Amino acid sequence: MNEQSKSIDLRSVALDILTEVTQNGGYLNQLLRQVLDKYAYLDRRDRAFISRLCIGTVERMITLDACIDRVSKVPVRKMKPFIRNLLRISAYQIYEMDSVREYAICDEAVKLAKKRKFTPLAGFVNGVLRTLIRERDRAVEEDPSIRTSPALMYRKLLPDVPDAVIYGLPEFIFRRLKEAYPDRALSICDAFMAHNELPTSVHLLRGVRKNVTDDVTDLVSRGVLKVHPCEQNVSSEADMFLCPHLDVLMEEPLWKEGCFMVQDISSAVVGRMLSLKKGDRILELCASPGGKTLHAADLLSVIDPDMHPVISCDISAQKVSRIEENLMLHHMNGRVRTCIWDATKPGLLSQLDVPPFDIVIADVPCSGLGMLGNKPDIRHRLKEEDLSELQDIQRKILTHAADLVRPGGVLLYSTCTLNPGENAKQMHWFYEHFPFEEDPESAAKLKAALGGTYEGYRERFGFSLLPGEYPGEGFYLCRSVKKH
Repeated sequence: MNEQSKSIDLRSVALDILTEVTQNGGYLNQLLRQVLDKYAYLDRRDRAFISRLCIGTVERMITLDACIDRVSKVPVRKMKPFIRNLLRISAYQIYEMDSVREYAICDEAVKLAKKRKFTPLAGFVNGVLRTLIRERDRAVEEDPSIRTSPALMYRKLLPDVPDAVIYGLPEFIFRRLKEAYPDRALSICDAFMAHNELPTSVHLLRGVRKNVTDDVTDLVSRGVLKVHPCEQNVSSEADMFLCPHLDVLMEEPLWKEGCFMVQDISSAVVGRMLSLKKGDRILELCASPGGKTLHAADLLSVIDPDMHPVISCDISAQKVSRIEENLMLHHMNGRVRTCIWDATKPGLLSQLDVPPFDIVIADVPCSGLGMLGNKPDIRHRLKEEDLSELQDIQRKILTHAADLVRPGGVLLYSTCTLNPGENAKQMHWFYEHFPFEEDPESAAKLKAALGGTYEGYRERFGFSLLPGEYPGEGFYLCRSVKKH
């Protein structure tokens, strides 16, 4: 720890982030990024401590609350918000951060309570935490194997609670996963909890600079990059990589030239399934921040130097500005044309003054249930009634997207959720009302897109990519062709 790090109370920083998430509806990823940028001078281990403490506590909040309720005379829901969150981050350290000494957890929590003017409750905080430690130690003594498995430990500590609580999920989310994937739901939830063991996934844009093979080989040999499991069979020309330390890659010339972007393999599958050819005209709806647009434009530029610009739309100037920022960063300005457009409305072709497109990408707004590992606050933000509202929006987008595809053209519908009501059931409705059918080559295209390592989970229409079965976020794709 450097001298500057010593002046920063890491737990206090984490507590402030958690308060913003739980009390003010802040987005965890955005708050973490802002805070880590602010404290960029901190040692890497200290930054990692803040990240893990925030992400883990938000992820396990429902479980931690159940553990605290078992030993506290005051229910968590009736505690003052500061005390509630202080106990949560402390309980997470007790259960899942072996590197933190128990006396430090208790002492630092008591100091924080006093520092934030909750001195009368310092004894209560200390008592609850020491009881949690004793209960944990008793459980470990009875079964030492649970020490290395938080899920088993929580089951031991909370023998009477349902699986949803063990996995820190609202009951309605767990129920939908169980109904959709009865024999896979638990492995999916386990994969969500293992997210922080995966390094960042990055995507190489070859069209930005043509000759990159030697430089990429060097990055792999030095351990800056590791070829993504989906591309082990094509390592000489791989485009997807795992990056153990993104800050190290960001110092490399290829990153500074805009040749890499952060993108999960699930999102990259969209571009890989487009089957592009010279002359294709491509539109992406709901495109911000533009990752799929950039990927499509990059792929097309490699095979078609005289390509039509990819049209990239979203609902507001703010969202479109995020696309444009990424275009500048990756030197794609001439290959993409942006447009502010509400995809739930008709009239886009007239607005653009163009004929229908060869390919339309509709990566629609969704519940995000495939991203619970990387965005754990979704589980606390999403309400059950939100699902029907999202499905209405998706149908409006599909209704107008149908007119944007030429006969024989392709509509690629995708979401980052594992809720069938937003996925296969939507496509069933779509095929009943519009002249489209699922591409019979979809299965082969998907397998090729994933490097032959995974075939996806076959839904009635389309495919889901399930965490725990392949190294990426939960995702759904359906490639449809418009009938002549």
